Amino acid sequence: MLREYSSRMNKAYKRVFHKIKKVNIKKIMDLCKQKRQNLNIQDRWLKNISNKPIPEDVRSVLSLGSKFSLQATKKDIKLENIIADVEYIIGYIPEETREIQRARVTNIITNFIHKDIPVKSPMNKWYMEAKKFLRENQDIIVLNSDKGSVTVIMERSDYENKIQTILDSKDFKLLPRDPTTTIQNACNKFIQKLSDKNYITKEQAKEMKTYNSVSPRIYGNPKVHKQGYPIRPIISSINSPLNKLSEYVANILKAAYDTNNEYYTRDTFHFAEMVKNLKIPEDHRLVSFDVVNLFGNLDKNKIIDILKSKWHKIRQHTVVDEKLFFEIVEYVLSNNYCTFRGKFYKQVFGCAMGSKVSPIVAQYVMDDLLDDCSKKLKFIIKLIKKFVDDIIMALPETEIDNVWKCLNSYCADLQFTLEMENCDQGVPFLDTMVHREKNEIKLNWYKKSTSSNKFIDYYSNHGINIKINFIKEMKNRITKICSETYLKEGLNNLFDILTQNSYPKNMLKKLLYATSEAVTTNAQNNDENNETKYYVSFPNIPGLTSKIKETFKNYNIQMATYNLKTVKELYSTLKDPIPIGLKSGVVYELNCQDCDKAYVGQTSQWVKSRMALHKSDIKKTRNRCALAMHAQNLDHRIDFEGVKVLKVERNYQRRLIQEMIQINRHKDPINKKSDTNKLSNVYCYLLARQAEGAPHINSQTRPPL
Repeated sequence: MLREYSSRMNKAYKRVFHKIKKVNIKKIMDLCKQKRQNLNIQDRWLKNISNKPIPEDVRSVLSLGSKFSLQATKKDIKLENIIADVEYIIGYIPEETREIQRARVTNIITNFIHKDIPVKSPMNKWYMEAKKFLRENQDIIVLNSDKGSVTVIMERSDYENKIQTILDSKDFKLLPRDPTTTIQNACNKFIQKLSDKNYITKEQAKEMKTYNSVSPRIYGNPKVHKQGYPIRPIISSINSPLNKLSEYVANILKAAYDTNNEYYTRDTFHFAEMVKNLKIPEDHRLVSFDVVNLFGNLDKNKIIDILKSKWHKIRQHTVVDEKLFFEIVEYVLSNNYCTFRGKFYKQVFGCAMGSKVSPIVAQYVMDDLLDDCSKKLKFIIKLIKKFVDDIIMALPETEIDNVWKCLNSYCADLQFTLEMENCDQGVPFLDTMVHREKNEIKLNWYKKSTSSNKFIDYYSNHGINIKINFIKEMKNRITKICSETYLKEGLNNLFDILTQNSYPKNMLKKLLYATSEAVTTNAQNNDENNETKYYVSFPNIPGLTSKIKETFKNYNIQMATYNLKTVKELYSTLKDPIPIGLKSGVVYELNCQDCDKAYVGQTSQWVKSRMALHKSDIKKTRNRCALAMHAQNLDHRIDFEGVKVLKVERNYQRRLIQEMIQINRHKDPINKKSDTNKLSNVYCYLLARQAEGAPHINSQTRPPL
């Protein structure tokens, strides 16, 4: 009877349990669906050009774009990074108050990690599902489109084939080996020449020389608005051997560039100011021209000829003699190269998109092109303005084709597309639509058809002040751009776009349509306060960041926040990974092969150069460092081949802090005890908890505060 009773009760319990479970699951799904509806995700935000169907939740989170931020969970918070950020900030306050400030901040962090971090949004669940889906489907990649902020999903093989096709074209040449060291040495010789001739100081030369550069890496973004989805190649020149020398040349050319010429347009506001109340003849039409692949079709010889013709202006902004200057320019333009899948390619034609010198030389070429065209015409162009590769003109209707032919005749490689105004609308230029009313120029705010209209979403984990200021700045932009005739239309368009980005309508009505005073600046306050202001960064963690900010409010420190968790982390890594041996600005770990000890160090050099120095110290120099002493005194072997990179940190001060933290994690490291003397003991508890696992701690193990 007891067994029968127990069996019946168990069945009844399961029946009720599953009924309640079903109801609760339905409620959760309804909440998720409601959240998805609140997000107001647009189909055009994501373009799937692969052959693989994408689950709805994965589509939802990827559609939000790379800048969308999610609330950080406990696993996303790394205490050693927070401590490194705090120590870096404390370095800017008076030394006598640093220990007190450390104690305050540590108390705040300790209290924070003992609390649960509630995650209210289901988006973290979608995020994990998307992460799992992409991990299981390595044959597809996620990346941004070339224009319009569209998230693109495509086949990995398709992407790599398109990049390889570009590299196999006549514009690139396969190199037999990595030219990084050769180019780095050549650049350093040019810099030494500049120093020897006193064109730059020794301090400037030291800053410009590089000994830890890496090969530029090519990647691309698909043009989803064009048939076949071609790739726009971009060569990342960060920390490349040509980077510093290119920047030096670019700065001279920028200073010498004539921003008062009749073609130059600084930005949309500048353009709006120049064409305000401008009238054009009735027989004229507005037209816009656009260069097809400007950077990729710039000829090195043409650039040098143009710059030589402008030398009388350039020499006013540099002390470098003409011969050496153009030697440097020619070397910079002739040695663009990149790496892709372990092979090296030299760009034999065109300028690299990603090089610091490309934008400014493009300005000089476009100005020369327009000068050349204007001289050939038999009339004066009423309106002619350019922004990089976009040109707008007001031309007699009968001369449009002649001008188009004239522009295309300048250089066979530089060809233009043409767009003309019609009776229904004007022509686009920058982010304006240029209309003509009673022969007077009128501007309206304009978003191209290729744009996804994706902005910072209301549900992104950005601060509310950022979102409010974003709306105000967009309103301010439209107010400055639009003619009075189109102002209401521009604000209505912004209202519609922001509602598509989940912003509440009541909020938008108050911010966009309510009459308010003009935005004021803090210029007056800055004049009164002549103290140096220090700008630092700190992760945006609700419940923690605001309290830490508060403790630094009495110091002259401006703290900017960054998001720990964004959708960008789901995007594919398109650039070739840097080999460990060529990484620099790192904290590294070396293990001993004959005992359990490890050595932690930091270096701004290539890792391979640092390893070579360690090997030399062990063989030749006694007592040079703790690692050499360990190897020599105990006759132990160090595993140099198995070197691990623990942290990548370009900032020297932060790197030193991270090094001390990593040394502190080891119970018995090879390092000297003095290596961690500058790391305050106040962090010991936090570092111990981080080493044990997640930052969350049970209240029973919490120490008294």
